[in-house]
Amino acid sequence: MGDYHCDRDEVKAMFRDGSDTPQDLRIVEDLGSAALDSGTIASYRSYFQRIRPNHPWRNLNDEDFLVRLQALVRSTKDNQLHPTIAGLLMFGREYDIVREFANYLTELVK
Repeated sequence: MGDYHCDRDEVKAMFRDGSDTPQDLRIVEDLGSAALDSGTIASYRSYFQRIRPNHPWRNLNDEDFLVRLQALVRSTKDNQLHPTIAGLLMFGREYDIVREFANYLTELVK
């Protein structure tokens, strides 16, 4: 036992992981619901309906569906819907993903 000196990355990870809110549910305040791609949402909804044909969310409109998935969350700052990190990564447009995550790779390496 004793003191352990953490490096910078370990300290950052402790702060990140110490939050009560999971990192993927963090709200991206500077983006609105328009940052999510309607074609990607439609594809996911089609898949969701195939694997869960009797699920009660199947008849929700896109906005309500995305709120239930926690891909969109209403901000307490402006009372508007904004994507979460998870929502942006799952349904976001490439431009907005890369703007938020500069090192994010959106294409497969061949």
